[in-house]
Amino acid sequence: MLKRKIKIPKFLHEVHGHESSLEELIFNYITVLFVTGILVIMAKDLSLSTFKLAICVLLAIDLSGGVVSNFMEGTNRYYAESSKRRYIFISLHIIQPLLMYWIFPDEGINIMLMTLYTLSTMSIVNGIKKQERQRFLAAVFMMSGIALAFALNITYSVLLLMLVMFTIKLILSFAVRWR
Repeated sequence: MLKRKIKIPKFLHEVHGHESSLEELIFNYITVLFVTGILVIMAKDLSLSTFKLAICVLLAIDLSGGVVSNFMEGTNRYYAESSKRRYIFISLHIIQPLLMYWIFPDEGINIMLMTLYTLSTMSIVNGIKKQERQRFLAAVFMMSGIALAFALNITYSVLLLMLVMFTIKLILSFAVRWR
């Protein structure tokens, strides 16, 4: 029953493709709830306005859900069908670091460095044709990016979590063609 394919509504194609298994959807949304809950607990002492906290929650939903969703067969197939879709998806990911900067303006340099690193290495991985080489380089770049995030000594653990998810989502989860 969990392996059966479900048709995805058109407005969610960018998230899950045309169809997905019930199992993948359940685990994806459990992950989203868990990670978003952790982020909210981490953010409770930050004195963020309600609006900025809401944006943090939306970022956590998008980033954690995207990490898992980009590994899903339906999502991979959807983006494999069109290089234009891939580049639109990539270009939209400048919005997340801009929102992070708006929430944590004193971390602007660290956010910019992580964004430049992530987008440039993701572009390299995305441009590689051989799937095995993509996977290997994505792992190298992702681990280096996570190490960089910790080396930057980011003040807010919430921001660190978001930047690590951003790195994993784009470099390993999205840039590699998993099918």
